[in-house]
Amino acid sequence: MKLVLAMAMGALTLGVAFAKSNSDFNSFMKAMVPKVEKAFTSKDAAFFDSISSADFVDISMGQKLNRKQAMDEMKTSFKATKSMKMTMKLMNTKVSGNTGTAVVSGTATFAMPPGKDGKAHVMAMNFTENQTWVRTGSTWKLKVLEEKMNGGTMDGKPMPKGPGG
Repeated sequence: MKLVLAMAMGALTLGVAFAKSNSDFNSFMKAMVPKVEKAFTSKDAAFFDSISSADFVDISMGQKLNRKQAMDEMKTSFKATKSMKMTMKLMNTKVSGNTGTAVVSGTATFAMPPGKDGKAHVMAMNFTENQTWVRTGSTWKLKVLEEKMNGGTMDGKPMPKGPGG
Protein backbone atom coordinates (compact mmCIF):
# COMPACT_ATOMS: atom_id res chain seq x y z
CA MET A 1 0.00 0.00 0.00
CA LYS A 2 2.84 2.39 0.83
CA LEU A 3 4.40 1.68 -2.58
CA VAL A 4 1.14 2.48 -4.39
CA LEU A 5 0.74 5.68 -2.36
CA ALA A 6 4.36 6.68 -3.09
CA MET A 7 3.86 5.99 -6.80
CA ALA A 8 0.64 8.02 -6.82
CA MET A 9 2.38 10.93 -5.08
CA GLY A 10 5.28 10.70 -7.54
CA ALA A 11 2.89 10.77 -10.50
CA LEU A 12 1.03 13.72 -9.01
CA THR A 13 4.32 15.58 -8.46
CA LEU A 14 5.38 14.91 -12.06
CA GLY A 15 1.98 16.03 -13.31
CA VAL A 16 2.18 19.27 -11.35
CA ALA A 17 5.76 19.85 -12.57
CA PHE A 18 4.68 19.24 -16.19
CA ALA A 19 1.71 21.58 -15.85
CA LYS A 20 3.95 24.26 -14.32
CA SER A 21 6.55 23.74 -17.07
CA ASN A 22 3.91 24.07 -19.81
CA SER A 23 2.37 27.06 -18.04
CA ASP A 24 5.81 28.72 -17.71
CA PHE A 25 6.54 28.21 -21.42
CA ASN A 26 3.08 29.44 -22.40
CA SER A 27 3.62 32.58 -20.30
CA PHE A 28 7.06 33.03 -21.86
CA MET A 29 5.57 32.79 -25.37
CA LYS A 30 2.71 35.18 -24.56
CA ALA A 31 5.32 37.72 -23.46
CA MET A 32 7.56 36.97 -26.47
CA VAL A 33 4.95 37.66 -29.18
CA PRO A 34 4.74 41.46 -28.61
CA LYS A 35 8.55 41.63 -28.37
CA VAL A 36 8.86 39.95 -31.78
CA GLU A 37 6.23 42.28 -33.26
CA LYS A 38 8.14 45.29 -31.91
CA ALA A 39 11.51 43.98 -33.16
CA PHE A 40 10.11 43.60 -36.69
CA THR A 41 8.61 47.08 -36.66
CA SER A 42 11.92 48.58 -35.49
CA LYS A 43 13.97 46.25 -37.77
CA ASP A 44 15.98 45.04 -34.76
CA ALA A 45 18.04 42.13 -36.13
CA ALA A 46 20.11 42.04 -32.92
CA PHE A 47 16.98 41.03 -30.99
CA PHE A 48 16.44 38.01 -33.23
CA ASP A 49 20.10 37.08 -32.94
CA SER A 50 19.81 37.23 -29.13
CA ILE A 51 16.82 34.87 -28.93
CA SER A 52 18.20 32.26 -31.37
CA SER A 53 20.16 29.17 -30.35
CA ALA A 54 23.65 28.61 -31.78
CA ASP A 55 22.24 25.84 -34.01
CA PHE A 56 19.15 27.80 -35.10
CA VAL A 57 17.53 26.75 -38.40
CA ASP A 58 14.94 28.66 -40.46
CA ILE A 59 12.84 26.58 -42.85
CA SER A 60 10.69 28.60 -45.23
CA MET A 61 9.82 29.07 -48.88
CA GLY A 62 11.50 25.77 -49.78
CA GLN A 63 14.80 26.75 -48.16
CA LYS A 64 16.62 25.67 -45.01
CA LEU A 65 18.92 28.36 -43.61
CA ASN A 66 21.38 28.13 -40.73
CA ARG A 67 21.62 30.90 -38.16
CA LYS A 68 24.14 33.05 -40.05
CA GLN A 69 22.29 32.70 -43.35
CA ALA A 70 18.95 33.52 -41.71
CA MET A 71 20.35 36.58 -39.92
CA ASP A 72 22.02 37.83 -43.13
CA GLU A 73 18.77 37.39 -45.06
CA MET A 74 16.81 39.19 -42.36
CA LYS A 75 19.21 42.16 -42.40
CA THR A 76 18.96 42.34 -46.20
CA SER A 77 15.15 42.26 -46.01
CA PHE A 78 15.13 44.98 -43.37
CA LYS A 79 17.26 47.21 -45.62
CA ALA A 80 15.00 46.55 -48.63
CA THR A 81 11.84 47.80 -46.91
CA LYS A 82 10.76 51.29 -46.03
CA SER A 83 8.70 50.05 -43.09
CA MET A 84 7.15 46.85 -41.80
CA LYS A 85 4.53 45.76 -39.34
CA MET A 86 3.78 42.34 -37.97
CA THR A 87 0.75 41.15 -36.05
CA MET A 88 1.01 37.71 -34.43
CA LYS A 89 -1.27 35.41 -32.46
CA LEU A 90 -0.10 32.54 -30.27
CA MET A 91 -2.24 29.54 -31.22
CA ASN A 92 -0.87 26.88 -28.85
CA THR A 93 2.14 25.69 -26.89
CA LYS A 94 3.44 22.34 -25.67
CA VAL A 95 6.44 21.32 -23.55
CA SER A 96 8.36 18.06 -23.38
CA GLY A 97 11.38 18.16 -21.10
CA ASN A 98 13.59 21.09 -22.12
CA THR A 99 11.87 21.53 -25.50
CA GLY A 100 8.88 23.78 -26.07
CA THR A 101 6.88 24.06 -29.26
CA ALA A 102 4.61 26.90 -30.27
CA VAL A 103 2.31 27.54 -33.20
CA VAL A 104 1.98 31.21 -34.14
CA SER A 105 -0.07 32.74 -36.93
CA GLY A 106 0.05 36.25 -38.19
CA THR A 107 0.19 38.90 -40.87
CA ALA A 108 3.19 40.88 -42.04
CA THR A 109 2.91 44.10 -44.05
CA PHE A 110 5.88 45.66 -45.82
CA ALA A 111 6.04 49.11 -47.39
CA MET A 112 8.53 48.84 -50.24
CA PRO A 113 10.42 51.82 -51.67
CA PRO A 114 9.82 52.69 -55.33
CA GLY A 115 10.91 49.86 -57.61
CA LYS A 116 11.95 49.76 -61.25
CA ASP A 117 8.48 51.00 -62.16
CA GLY A 118 9.05 54.13 -60.05
CA LYS A 119 6.16 53.26 -57.72
CA ALA A 120 6.17 52.33 -54.03
CA HIS A 121 4.42 49.05 -53.23
CA VAL A 122 2.79 47.42 -50.21
CA MET A 123 3.18 43.68 -49.73
CA ALA A 124 1.18 41.73 -47.15
CA MET A 125 1.52 38.07 -46.16
CA ASN A 126 -0.39 35.70 -43.92
CA PHE A 127 1.74 33.04 -42.27
CA THR A 128 1.85 30.22 -39.77
CA GLU A 129 5.00 29.39 -37.81
CA ASN A 130 5.89 26.19 -36.01
CA GLN A 131 8.56 27.18 -33.52
CA THR A 132 10.80 24.87 -31.49
CA TRP A 133 12.44 26.40 -28.44
CA VAL A 134 15.05 24.82 -26.14
CA ARG A 135 15.63 25.69 -22.51
CA THR A 136 19.23 26.73 -21.91
CA GLY A 137 19.72 27.40 -18.22
CA SER A 138 16.92 29.68 -17.10
CA THR A 139 15.94 30.97 -20.54
CA TRP A 140 14.46 29.72 -23.80
CA LYS A 141 16.22 29.97 -27.18
CA LEU A 142 14.60 29.56 -30.60
CA LYS A 143 16.07 26.48 -32.30
CA VAL A 144 13.82 25.83 -35.31
CA LEU A 145 11.48 28.19 -37.13
CA GLU A 146 9.29 26.57 -39.78
CA GLU A 147 7.28 29.14 -41.70
CA LYS A 148 4.41 28.53 -44.07
CA MET A 149 3.05 31.37 -46.16
CA ASN A 150 -0.73 31.15 -46.36
CA GLY A 151 -1.20 33.76 -49.04
CA GLY A 152 -0.14 37.27 -49.81
CA THR A 153 -0.93 40.40 -51.74
CA MET A 154 1.03 43.08 -53.58
CA ASP A 155 -0.81 46.39 -53.60
CA GLY A 156 -3.97 44.51 -52.62
CA LYS A 157 -3.79 41.98 -55.46
CA PRO A 158 -3.19 38.27 -54.74
CA MET A 159 0.36 37.04 -55.31
CA PRO A 160 1.12 33.52 -56.57
CA LYS A 161 2.34 31.11 -53.92
CA GLY A 162 6.03 30.27 -54.11
CA PRO A 163 7.81 27.11 -52.99
CA GLY A 164 6.84 26.05 -49.48
CA GLY A 165 3.85 28.41 -49.51
